[in-house]
Amino acid sequence: MKKFIALGFAVVLVIAAALLWQHFNQSKLTGTWVFDFDDNVQSVITVAPNGSYVCHVEGLTNGRVVKLEGTMQIKDGFVIDLCTNDSQTNAAVPRTMRGRIIRMNDHEMVLKWNGMTKDAVSRKVENNSSGPNLLLNRDADFLRLRMQSSKL
Repeated sequence: MKKFIALGFAVVLVIAAALLWQHFNQSKLTGTWVFDFDDNVQSVITVAPNGSYVCHVEGLTNGRVVKLEGTMQIKDGFVIDLCTNDSQTNAAVPRTMRGRIIRMNDHEMVLKWNGMTKDAVSRKVENNSSGPNLLLNRDADFLRLRMQSSKL
């Protein structure tokens, strides 16, 4: 009987540790990240503590700014991106992308997205922890963040 209790306690500890690890990694996503593509295209993505995000992609050849919304989570060493809204009228939503985490810290995130040949390197320009309300002013703050990120 004592063996079963000890085994049950060990299982509970392993599950609790896994849940804490997942929460710790998920909180690393919170903030504003900038990714520069090779062809002067830039993506600015703001992730709330609950995983919801708003992303602006600018520098496209047609001069448009694309706005994406969805949720991101970290699971089993991957960033899972569920895009639920895309300002491009011909884009299929919802859609899911997976990026294997190469490395991630408080200032940089390097991912290998499925279907991409190069690693995607993003840098954090702002650490937001004010919850879902931080997404309300993203459109107004986009230009300020764009200017801030170009100075880095």
